[in-house]
Amino acid sequence: MCDNLLTSIVRAWDYEKPMFVAPSMDACMWRNPFTEQNFMSVEELGVTLIPPVQHMPTNMREMADPSTIYSTVKNFYVSKLLKENKVGEA
Repeated sequence: MCDNLLTSIVRAWDYEKPMFVAPSMDACMWRNPFTEQNFMSVEELGVTLIPPVQHMPTNMREMADPSTIYSTVKNFYVSKLLKENKVGEA
């Protein structure tokens, strides 16, 4: 079912291209077996999960800090460029 923007984009995504997911949720949602199954499914598609961080007072799982998201995406592309350059040198 694609009844919102996110599910429509995910359904139409070209999985040859990278996708990054940085969720936030409460502790019960994070520990739910369906959440684990969903993350396993997106990993099979090659989606990179940037896990949430636990916020101690509320026990919420907050979205990763923007600097963490940025560095994860940057490292992905730097790694990809390095691999492409090594292939080009061979």
